[in-house]
Amino acid sequence: MASKLAIGKTGYLKCGNYVMSGGTNTVAGNEVTMKSTLNQKYQQWTYNSSMQLINKANPALALDVNGSKVVLRSKDASDITWQQWQSNDSNNLVNCTHPNICLQVSGPESEANVVIGVLMPSILKTQAWSFDTDDN
Repeated sequence: MASKLAIGKTGYLKCGNYVMSGGTNTVAGNEVTMKSTLNQKYQQWTYNSSMQLINKANPALALDVNGSKVVLRSKDASDITWQQWQSNDSNNLVNCTHPNICLQVSGPESEANVVIGVLMPSILKTQAWSFDTDDN
């Protein structure tokens, strides 16, 4: 059973056999990709009380959107629209402001980019995410 995002917890965001990564140097503007390896600090995310996904390796960076790409961006309290996320009943990661927009993996392999897409019934299972913390 996939676990949903939990406020205040830090963990790995998994889709299939791969884990979301902010990149080994975790700098603003990095495109978010999928990796096959585990236990790397840059692959861990903290889900804060503002429903933002913060990179553990560089807490000044949050998961954000640039066009159709998912990137790391410096947190900006005045503009959090694209930085708020939640798990829906199908364990898709959806945007809080636009719940028909979800995070998707652009391909099945490691190094695939994470992109945004429109939530459709055909992708509910294939784009389900789990939030694996030390508690589960």
